[in-house]
Amino acid sequence: MIRLGTTSYIIEDTLGGNVRYLAPMVDDVELVLFETPEASNIPNTAEIDRLNELASEYDLTYTIHLPVDARPGSRDEKVRASSVDLISRVIERTRVLKPFGYILHLAPERYGPIPAEDVRTWLIQSEKSVIDLLQRTGVDPLLLGVETLGYPLDLVDSIISRHGLGVTLDIGHLHLMGYDVEDHVKRYASRCRVFHLHGVNEGTDHLGLHRGDREKIDRFLDLLASLEDGIERVVTLEVFDRESFEGSMEVLHERTREEKPGNLGDRGRTKREKHVGGSVRSIPWREAGLSGDRRSV
Repeated sequence: MIRLGTTSYIIEDTLGGNVRYLAPMVDDVELVLFETPEASNIPNTAEIDRLNELASEYDLTYTIHLPVDARPGSRDEKVRASSVDLISRVIERTRVLKPFGYILHLAPERYGPIPAEDVRTWLIQSEKSVIDLLQRTGVDPLLLGVETLGYPLDLVDSIISRHGLGVTLDIGHLHLMGYDVEDHVKRYASRCRVFHLHGVNEGTDHLGLHRGDREKIDRFLDLLASLEDGIERVVTLEVFDRESFEGSMEVLHERTREEKPGNLGDRGRTKREKHVGGSVRSIPWREAGLSGDRRSV
């Protein structure tokens, strides 16, 4: 079974406000969390309780996108250790939500196919952080999904294998970097509980599916529908504004109308009809989203 999800940055509101808005339309919400010296959106105990109430009311699950500002592979031991502290705190704070999965960035020093000036040291530090996280949190390693970023996943494959980690296949990132999607799905399907899907156009990613390469998107969705291993998965529409979300949902609905493989187009529509009636409709609004380089998400 595939659960359809999207991010907690769709409307211009709080974390809880986004979940309340999305709950009737999706099966999963990716809680995109951050903490910087200037701001934090890590939910407090009361907010966690409300998120649990919404999950129960709407048959909702959560994926937790661990803070993207963490640097578990940093050469600076203080930065690495503080990153482990931050990630561990988020895992502990959100544990009561019984997350479907955690999205982990083995963050590079720079975006692109080569993650660091000294790749060997970066790998050593990254693995050290993984070991620390597993020991401190006791989290099921398979729930800790290492996300595909700019560098080839082959670089960290040994870390994933040695520690039994999961994988989060970000299809948009694979498209952006020109990596082989089918090969990644075949190699990592058994470890992958979460896929990220978004449009890519002229070097820009995290666009709505309607603004991406429809042929590539259809090819992935056909491949997804062909998986018959019985693993429950989430496909997260990793977009950050309402227009992109609604346009992406319409692409999935079109596939359903055209009787293409898979039932993702029915997921949001069925939930919407069950809880509030009618279908997803476009409502003009002032776009909101994450600032900065979206390739880091």
